Amino acid sequence: MIYTFTADPAGWDGSLHDLAYRILEDGLSGLGWIGSDPGYGTDPYGKPFFTGEGMPEFNISHCRTLVAAAAAPCGIPVGIDAERRFSPGTALLAEICSKEELEILQSAPLGRRDSLAGLLWSRKESWLKWKGTGLRIRLSSFSVLAKDEESAAGPGGGWIPVKRTVRGEKVLFFEQQGADHTLCLCCEDSPGIDAAPPRMCVPGQGETRI
Repeated sequence: MIYTFTADPAGWDGSLHDLAYRILEDGLSGLGWIGSDPGYGTDPYGKPFFTGEGMPEFNISHCRTLVAAAAAPCGIPVGIDAERRFSPGTALLAEICSKEELEILQSAPLGRRDSLAGLLWSRKESWLKWKGTGLRIRLSSFSVLAKDEESAAGPGGGWIPVKRTVRGEKVLFFEQQGADHTLCLCCEDSPGIDAAPPRMCVPGQGETRI
């Protein structure tokens, strides 16, 4: 099972990066996956990991409206991206969209366009973080959107699972859209992999609601 822990950064007076690690440790301690004061490292591409054998995989993300951390059992890499909802301009779309994705967005109604653009951005960011390559792969060089996005682009609710083949690899996105954010988790699409609903946490107090 993959777990996601989130926090509302409103009122937090420290680094959002630190808050992401705080809720990660609180959440995993509550699950019994880690002890106190775990060790961290980063790989050559900057992807963080827990040191020690058999430790969980994890990834973090944050924006002005949401902080998130995802964790999975050892050997199951994950990527997560939290983005504030926005209206992308033409220049930005040209940088992040494949030719096929530009056609999808240009043909979508205006209100749907922003929702789909948010999904596109978060899927690509979470996929890159799952791969551990950062921005070494151009966002416009691959596609994550398809023409059948009707069910996935609506706001609110829990996770919506979406299967895609990205650069020849089968991946599974778990995503949700709120009024002010898009949240997307990426992992390998393989039998038995599932994601629990995101858990909202208060730093130092653990989970408050699901």
